[in-house]
Amino acid sequence: VRLFPNPASSEVALTLPPLCGTVKVDVIDMEGRAALSLSLPQGIQQAVLPVSELSQGTYYVRITGDDISAVKKLIVR
Repeated sequence: VRLFPNPASSEVALTLPPLCGTVKVDVIDMEGRAALSLSLPQGIQQAVLPVSELSQGTYYVRITGDDISAVKKLIVR
């Protein structure tokens, strides 16, 4: 799993390995609140996360699905 660019100010490209099922992506602030949430259809290997509406700070991007479970740190400027 890769986030680029990081830090980011407008959008972040999320690159995933080939997957078999639907993937859920949650961007969570440091207090545990969901700031952004989306589902990616089966087979998607890249998505763009719009972060321009998020406040500056540190977030965690949680990726979950049938074949994946990962957490990445994201900094929004």
